[in-house]
Amino acid sequence: MNISSIILDALPSSFSLIELWGAAMPLTQTIVFLVLSAALTDYMRNRSRIVRLSDVRPPLPPQSTPPLSLGVIVPAKDEEQRVHIGLRSILRSTGLSALHVVAINDRSTDGTPRLMEEIAQEQAGKSLDPHKFSLKVIHLSELPTGWLGKTNACYTGALHLKTMSPEYLLFTDADVVFHEQALFEAALHMKRENLDFLTVFPNPEFTGPLEAAFLMFFGAALNLFSRPWMLGKPGGKAHLGIGAFLMVRADAYFKLDGHKSIKLNVAEDLKLSLLFRAAGYKCAAARAGNRVNIRWGVGLKGTLKGLVKNVYAGYDYSLFKLVGGCIGLIALFVTPWFSIYLDDFSRILGTANISMLLIVYYILAKELRIGWIMPLLLSPLMCLLLVAVSIVSALSIQYNQGVLWRDSFYPLIDLKRGVYTPRQAFKSARKNQL
Repeated sequence: MNISSIILDALPSSFSLIELWGAAMPLTQTIVFLVLSAALTDYMRNRSRIVRLSDVRPPLPPQSTPPLSLGVIVPAKDEEQRVHIGLRSILRSTGLSALHVVAINDRSTDGTPRLMEEIAQEQAGKSLDPHKFSLKVIHLSELPTGWLGKTNACYTGALHLKTMSPEYLLFTDADVVFHEQALFEAALHMKRENLDFLTVFPNPEFTGPLEAAFLMFFGAALNLFSRPWMLGKPGGKAHLGIGAFLMVRADAYFKLDGHKSIKLNVAEDLKLSLLFRAAGYKCAAARAGNRVNIRWGVGLKGTLKGLVKNVYAGYDYSLFKLVGGCIGLIALFVTPWFSIYLDDFSRILGTANISMLLIVYYILAKELRIGWIMPLLLSPLMCLLLVAVSIVSALSIQYNQGVLWRDSFYPLIDLKRGVYTPRQAFKSARKNQL
């Protein structure tokens, strides 16, 4: 007799999964209510601390604006669809005393290098002081051992800009489109608040209700549980980085060896934030409003496909962490909708939990200027899609023993060796302070 037979024999004859679900629902909804109440209270109390870039006003008179020099690193691999739009939006930036842009062609096989060179020629033909405004295109043909393509490209661009001595560096993606005031406002905010690290929630572009619903769900989960306002708490451990916009103080970046310190991390944006946070540097997050726009993927399918390589990395390639995360997501975003069909106690708590999610969705929809009803109704499905993608991400990486990313294969054993966890980061920081 096997173990499963013993367990089944020990259960009452009337036992069923549905009855177990119903019995567990009151306790589940009580826990969800407590978690969502705490998260929503924290969110509502501190949301105003997350500055919107468009609210950063220059001093009056304009002549009193401090000089702001910025170096921008734009890594790109096979981005011919949008790289020209992104680069031109950066070059239209105003208000900065110096702007030096490095576009990194990371082994592209499409028209990306040609478009980069065309834009560089356009820039060269303008009557601009090359010591203050420039665009340099760097072509990479090989990937050094022990590096990911993205981290290598970012670090290569930063090293090139080091000779220009910019006060700040911005790492962004080739498909990000900027308002002409965005970079000035971000750098001015860094200057005023004496920040060393700033990440910005971009405004997502989308087509169709399903893509909008998924991005709203992702945004709701991120806003509720990443607690971006905690980035500025002295001595805290909260960290958050969004690859579309990572602005850092240049001298701090080079002191920490920047991307060289996290060269094998797929979620390099999150880990760069952790690197700065653990070292005790002043960090913050901001909202883009209409200042920074990005298209995560082409349609819902493209968005989900892009997450396959990232999700498991976000759990540090730990199946235990991934399972715990998936259970938490289902409990918070799916079970309240089923509880309204059960007993009175579960129904009341489930309705309260859905109401709290409604508040978050309404706030996000107002920020993004889209409807909230359909995304909220689709949120259980979107949650299950993210859970499915998480499972696919873990299984595919475990099965292939590595990650195939932009035509390069990275062995899992190397990726695990390069994992940079909060525990490691803060332990290393404490050791360096002794």
